[in-house]
Amino acid sequence: MTKTIINNNQLRNFIFLQYVATSVVLFPSMLSSIAKQDAWLSALLGSMLSIILALIYYNLIDKMGEKNLIEYIEYLFGKYIGNLIKLLFIFFLILACSTQIWIMGNFLSTHIMHDTPPYVLKTLFMIVVIIAAKLGLEVVARSSEIIIPIILIGFFIPNILLIPQIDINNMYPILEKGFNPVFKGILPFMGSTSFTFIALLMFCPSNVNNVKGIKKDFLISTIIASIVLIIAIDMCTLVLGAEITSRHLYPTHILSKKAKVGEYIQRLEILFAMVWFLSVFYKLFIYFYGLTLSVSQFLKLNDYKILILPIAMIMIILSTIVYPDTIYSIEWDNPNWINLSLTFGLILPLILLFTQKIKGK
Repeated sequence: MTKTIINNNQLRNFIFLQYVATSVVLFPSMLSSIAKQDAWLSALLGSMLSIILALIYYNLIDKMGEKNLIEYIEYLFGKYIGNLIKLLFIFFLILACSTQIWIMGNFLSTHIMHDTPPYVLKTLFMIVVIIAAKLGLEVVARSSEIIIPIILIGFFIPNILLIPQIDINNMYPILEKGFNPVFKGILPFMGSTSFTFIALLMFCPSNVNNVKGIKKDFLISTIIASIVLIIAIDMCTLVLGAEITSRHLYPTHILSKKAKVGEYIQRLEILFAMVWFLSVFYKLFIYFYGLTLSVSQFLKLNDYKILILPIAMIMIILSTIVYPDTIYSIEWDNPNWINLSLTFGLILPLILLFTQKIKGK
């Protein structure tokens, strides 16, 4: 099978989208419920730690050569321990895929298409991902070069229009309850941003044409994505206030409804929903591609594409049962998803680096 190659600009797009996709909608509420008006401080500290984590990932990537994560795990740990770690990683990707589908289905059914059953929306969304997976990594990577400007424009236009509605008093008092709530918000922030970089290792560095540029790619994308998230959190706090932001699961969608210019430019929440749909599509594709490729390599198959349809069907079914309702999703994610993403997004890379160092000796 011919090896798929993507360029560094496309990798930067993937890193950016992996970082911001679901986070830009969910984080303002999550962090505001923890740190109130100091949510931006949690995001700032989390962003700084994410930059450090990006450097850790680069050090790991530098050791991987032309192997992807599954191949590298087997190289370091051998068949038996390696297979156990691979199975655990596959479980992580299964959970990541099913929750992403649920989040999109829940958002669309509660805010956009109220009369359409969630399972229909999830199935339609997954069909798009199936088509993308069939087309392959290279095609999706190329499409990101067209979509990224659209996503950025769709994000910044509503925020610029909201500037007259900013109330700086919503940011005060700063550190009202000290640093403790701010620190509590850091791990939830990283749990759905930089800790999810681990999924990128299924095609990075193995499918990237210029490995030497990967360090810059991770740093640039992490910094830009962090700025976008901090702006989203700040705008929710400045316009809606921390209390209202914490009450809504999707406060940036509520925020976008307020963006308008007189009677002529209104209903920008539809634009924002489209932008978010595109972002989540790429994040789900990264998870789904990593999952199908991981399973195919675990089973020693020559082509991951024969697994696309059966795994997609399983993901659709799991997405209907992974969360019984919205309240359960919030209570389960904190702390369970945070612990899972911490394990695979930080502890696993550190173990791989440590094992490589010992093996190198």
